[in-house]
Amino acid sequence: MNNIESEQGILYVATGKQYVLEANISVGSLKKVMPDVKTCLVTDGASKTLSSGYDNVIILSNPSFSYKDKISGMLLSPYKRTIFLDTDTYVIEPLGDLFNLLEYVDFAAAMEYGRSAFSADRVPESFPDLNTGVISFMNIEEVRDLLDRWRIINEEFDKAEIKIHDQPALRKALWESKIRFSVLPPEYNAIFRYPLTLMNKAKILHARTNIKIFKDAEKKINNKLGKRLTMWNGYTIDVLMRRKDLSRYSIRGILRFIIFRTFAELNRFIK
Repeated sequence: MNNIESEQGILYVATGKQYVLEANISVGSLKKVMPDVKTCLVTDGASKTLSSGYDNVIILSNPSFSYKDKISGMLLSPYKRTIFLDTDTYVIEPLGDLFNLLEYVDFAAAMEYGRSAFSADRVPESFPDLNTGVISFMNIEEVRDLLDRWRIINEEFDKAEIKIHDQPALRKALWESKIRFSVLPPEYNAIFRYPLTLMNKAKILHARTNIKIFKDAEKKINNKLGKRLTMWNGYTIDVLMRRKDLSRYSIRGILRFIIFRTFAELNRFIK
């Protein structure tokens, strides 16, 4: 069933208190850069600590408290043009161009950095594996069919006891689909726990971390634009612009590893 209420908006799906609290931080960051954008939270309704940043709250019936709730929530989107954001995202630039992209495609997501070794039947290696943390999509029948097929493939994997996350199932569903889709550049899903190559302004940071680290990353990641590499050292990011920066980082990285390892061993010995 399609219940479109608005032309466009941002969608979060959070079942469980931890994820609602994460979503509260994310929607707070979003409203700082897009104060007028419509927002919707799909949740289980148990949490009493909802942010005032949501314009709409939809209660998900029979939540599974797993990644499957993401698909169920996306199917409930009240927006014709929807940007879905994982709860562990942090928005640092406006996202209007993701809405504009939907004039030309029906579905868009960024590449998955840590691609799964699992290969679904008949899907060639050359076909991309997309990260499901940021998805821009049209709320139309063809996309809802894709989402439903994604859900069914997930259930098939579960029955076959294939223990993987939700992305290989989406990859197979997209391969079978005829919808128009686009692969977003990394600036729209900057998963900074991996080495990350950027050119333009990062728009969305993505990591399961705390707001202090997000704010630190926000200060650094767009400080200088152009071709740059971000490296995560466990508590902050370094932004490298030149080859000599990389050599310096390598030395610092080794020293940090030795220091952290020493403290970890001492802590274990004391306990």
